[in-house]
Amino acid sequence: MKEKQIIRNQVYVVLLALLFIVTLGFGAVSAEASTSRDNRMEQVAAPVSVEAVFGSPFRIHKEFTLEFNANGGSGKQSAVFSSNGSIKLPNCRYTKTGYHFTGWKIGTHVYSAGSDFPCDSYGSTTATAQWAANSYTIYFEENEGTGTQSSINTTYDKTVTLPACSFTRKGYTFAGWKIGNQVYSAGDKVKNLVPSGQVAATAQWKANTYTIAFAANNGTGTMPSITVRYDEARTLPKCAFSYTGSSFNVWKWNNQTYANEASVKNLTDKNGVTLTFTAQWKVNSYTIIFAANNGTGTQAPINTTYGATVTLPECSFTRSGYTFAGWKINGTVYKAGDKVKNLVTGGQVAATAQWKGNPYTITFAANGGTGTQASISTTYGTTVTLPACSFTRTGYTFAGWKINSKVYKAGDKVKNLVTSGKITATAQWTANTYTIVFAANGGTGSMSKLTVKYDETKKLPKCAFSYTGSTFTEWKW
Repeated sequence: MKEKQIIRNQVYVVLLALLFIVTLGFGAVSAEASTSRDNRMEQVAAPVSVEAVFGSPFRIHKEFTLEFNANGGSGKQSAVFSSNGSIKLPNCRYTKTGYHFTGWKIGTHVYSAGSDFPCDSYGSTTATAQWAANSYTIYFEENEGTGTQSSINTTYDKTVTLPACSFTRKGYTFAGWKIGNQVYSAGDKVKNLVPSGQVAATAQWKANTYTIAFAANNGTGTMPSITVRYDEARTLPKCAFSYTGSSFNVWKWNNQTYANEASVKNLTDKNGVTLTFTAQWKVNSYTIIFAANNGTGTQAPINTTYGATVTLPECSFTRSGYTFAGWKINGTVYKAGDKVKNLVTGGQVAATAQWKGNPYTITFAANGGTGTQASISTTYGTTVTLPACSFTRTGYTFAGWKINSKVYKAGDKVKNLVTSGKITATAQWTANTYTIVFAANGGTGSMSKLTVKYDETKKLPKCAFSYTGSTFTEWKW
């Protein structure tokens, strides 16, 4: 390669060089094209390269610059240079979201990448990227619904109105189309959901709700209604109504019966309707049972129903020391032969024999004490208040009356201590206690106190005091 001298810049320098070469009759000018150069200065007209080579004929070649315009795309595309009258158009390095490259527009003509662009004069021009919007498809998913929904074919940057839902789902109401992480309503206008390909619009459903109300059917009370979602299992509430003399049997709705606290699900697929469950009642049976109330013998029960009249029987029980005085039912005493009804709303009720008690006497025993205590006359069934003790006992405190192995305090109310005759209330005593303390009488040291009960013999402790020069002889009190 011969050494070259490149003279650039102003046109007048070029002309002087050419005149010099022609005048001398020798020299050559050759031009070599460069298809791409980095870091060139951008100019409106490409520079002319002049090269002097002695011994060669004179030639001048031109250089052309092709620049690129992204036309809304992003990225970088290097300019292309040519001196041979043609440029092979490069692949597009720009990108544009939602679009694909379709060619380079130069002037009014669009060239595809890889085609030759004729450039038979020096200078420059711009190739502008041409873009076509990508197509994409919105398809619809039923999400447990049924039916069909036509997909929508569209292009990027084109607005689409989301259609009404053609799917159906039993017990549910359509709640929108979920695309990506966003839920749209039917009729919403959307665009640019994806750059290309396809995107799913998934039907969203809201479970229908219905209300269950409760009717008392001649009963009393109130019960709140409950709201239930479709596909939700709910436990019916326990019947809160009441009907005197009757018991709740079942709930009735739509000719079907449901037990108390039964589980129900999907009673209807309609939204917003109210279903009324009506309480069904059954007349209660009940039994009158007879209690001897400390009597003996048997008395047959009576089975009846609420509303039926019953004649109370004669008493079959007997009780030593008592005379039958009637049947006590719910706090009322009835005579044998009385007619009664509706004694209880259900279950059973007791008719308890009433007795007139025999008289008896409570006597009092001093139990080591002295003095007198008046006896008490009473009758069986009557409450007696035990008196304060009139007896005394030296060194003792009264601790109660012992009757039938049980100790009662003075003032306690008692009854039915014996069926007849006499019963003894024996005074109970608690020995008094006293404390012996010990004094050193000039000595030193300490000794614990000694607690002693009356009538209890206690040995005095050994003296623990000391007195210098003296010996303990005795305790004095």
